[in-house]
Amino acid sequence: MFPTVGFPPLNKFGTSEEGCCGIHSAVPNALIEAGQQWPSGKQMSPEHHALQAELSEAIARGLATLPEELRLALILVDVQGLSYEEVALVMGSPTSTVKSRLSRARTQF
Repeated sequence: MFPTVGFPPLNKFGTSEEGCCGIHSAVPNALIEAGQQWPSGKQMSPEHHALQAELSEAIARGLATLPEELRLALILVDVQGLSYEEVALVMGSPTSTVKSRLSRARTQF
């Protein structure tokens, strides 16, 4: 599971010109920021930072390929750590729909 620190509330995300949710651009940035320090408090090496940035970019590209409702379900559960029930409330969908969207997102991602 991804780190869940540093994510702004969903209503703070804008939309891009294409009309898709702007959340996918914030996720890689938060992943990079979360990895800036090792648990011991030491700074990570430049090589590790470069690998982290590369991974974050790959995640952003993968997320961008998903339809918005699949991307949102995936981020809310796997990044934000919300329960299926919480995501259902946020998305205004039944829990079964959230589970289905999450399954499809994970398959397509």
